[in-house]
Amino acid sequence: MGKEEFEIERNEGVDEINLRSEEVQEIMGRIPTWIERWGISIIGLFLLVILAGAALFPYPETLTGRFVFKPNSPESNNNITGYAYLPAHGVGMVNKGQEVIVRLENYPEQKFGHLSGKVQFVDREPDKDGFYKVCVVFPNGLRTSEDIYLPNHIQMSGTAEIKKKKKHLTDHFESIIVPLTEA
Repeated sequence: MGKEEFEIERNEGVDEINLRSEEVQEIMGRIPTWIERWGISIIGLFLLVILAGAALFPYPETLTGRFVFKPNSPESNNNITGYAYLPAHGVGMVNKGQEVIVRLENYPEQKFGHLSGKVQFVDREPDKDGFYKVCVVFPNGLRTSEDIYLPNHIQMSGTAEIKKKKKHLTDHFESIIVPLTEA
């Protein structure tokens, strides 16, 4: 076997390897159609679940402000009461009987829970700082969501969250999309 014969055999082997390499690259370069179908189906199912959740699960609208307990007064009918101080934006939607969630600074919510109350009345005039005073009464006293009774300290303060109404996330989308379609 001479040098020329060896080079011819070697070249044929390289050509054969290159040919196989091109076939493999062609197969590897295409995504199988069954993977494409399953991928599109899973993405579509995922989006459908998200939209169904947005339509079914409520998303409450709330107003948040600072909260301070006060000593019992004649208007409280011997119930424990406190005041929430809310900014002007949205206070017109607060009415007697709406649910109020109070989170106290003295008692962390993770351990003690929160207090649940009801709006008793809303002052129609803001204070000197521009906040509206909302009287909150606690029908269950100072019993928290974790079923812990808190002692009555006048200095207790925290944040109050008044639930205006429950909406679904799709209602929020609707309020954005409808004006765009009318324009």
